[in-house]
Amino acid sequence: MTGVSSFLGHLSGMRMSSGMLKHGTISLIDPETHTIALVPSESENRNRILSNIQEVKAREGIAIALTTGEPVPQCDASLVAPPCDELLSPLLLAPLYQLLAYYTALR
Repeated sequence: MTGVSSFLGHLSGMRMSSGMLKHGTISLIDPETHTIALVPSESENRNRILSNIQEVKAREGIAIALTTGEPVPQCDASLVAPPCDELLSPLLLAPLYQLLAYYTALR
């Protein structure tokens, strides 16, 4: 079967630091785009990340927060790990991120 694709489906994904979102990538956000933000509970970068989430929501994108402590009200959904020190948060957020990727792949 030359020339016939066996392509069944594709869910594209990109990753980038939140500081790079406003350098052209923001133009790719549409109502079908899911943005997953790692939001620290207390950090100097929290306000910048929340600003990026507001930019995603302004373009009608779907925002999901992975955070420690409290849910992020600006997001459509928040996966919350227990509060912890900022240096330990990657250890708590990594399993959430991996489970989110796993269950997304199953769908």
